[in-house]
Amino acid sequence: MTREEVHRLWAPDDATWSPWVKPVLFAYLVEEPQPKALPSPPPWIEERIVAPIHAHSQAAPGGEHPYRSAPRLQDTALILDLPGAAGVRVGAALAEHGFRPVPLYNAIPAPEGVIAYAETMQSLVDAASSLAGLAKDAPPVFLLDQRRMGKGIPLEPGKYDNRSLVFASDFPSVKTLARAGIRRVALVQREADRPAPDLAPILFSWQEQGIEILHVRTDVNGPAEVLRVARPGLFESVSQWFGRMGLRRRNDGTFGGLIPERSSGSG
Repeated sequence: MTREEVHRLWAPDDATWSPWVKPVLFAYLVEEPQPKALPSPPPWIEERIVAPIHAHSQAAPGGEHPYRSAPRLQDTALILDLPGAAGVRVGAALAEHGFRPVPLYNAIPAPEGVIAYAETMQSLVDAASSLAGLAKDAPPVFLLDQRRMGKGIPLEPGKYDNRSLVFASDFPSVKTLARAGIRRVALVQREADRPAPDLAPILFSWQEQGIEILHVRTDVNGPAEVLRVARPGLFESVSQWFGRMGLRRRNDGTFGGLIPERSSGSG
């Protein structure tokens, strides 16, 4: 399998959500990556993600399909904000429930990167063949790396700073989502009770435009709860976070740059 074939399986020409698949990690694969067997999907995926969303959809106005009666939830998109390869593996498992995973990883996977992407890239290769039979209009599962902002990771001179943010332009517009029949979005997180700072303004905007936002935790059992996203404060916009963190964004929109050595005259 070539890297082009891997990318094509994740972003088929005729699939609705292919234009939003970020090509960065695929471009940095070796020419002929070797797929390995995917680990067994986590046993909690149906209990903690699929079943709660089905139950909420059934209970919501217009939710006419009881759980298990329909092969997929056509009106629900998911955002998996999970660390590293976990997002790819959970996304691939959700493909078995009729969702199409859409990778939004936009960081350069340098060997000396602040955030390591080798395992994530291998998982993209491993999962590719499992996506071949998906419907072209399958509802999307957008994949983000929970580590992307580099929280708690030291920035050492000489390393490659590939921390990143997600922007509204990385996702389809509300109009595009609505045109595809999407009326709710479920944010799936681990050990987090609120959206990440870069994601919150996006979800707030969607909420204001009529998209219902749900919150699902992979680390606890419970229902899919309606998430009321607060209006971001004056200093909580993505642009403010971007400037405050000193991220290195390239001209093509990807993230990455060498952390300079400290000058001898610096304190």
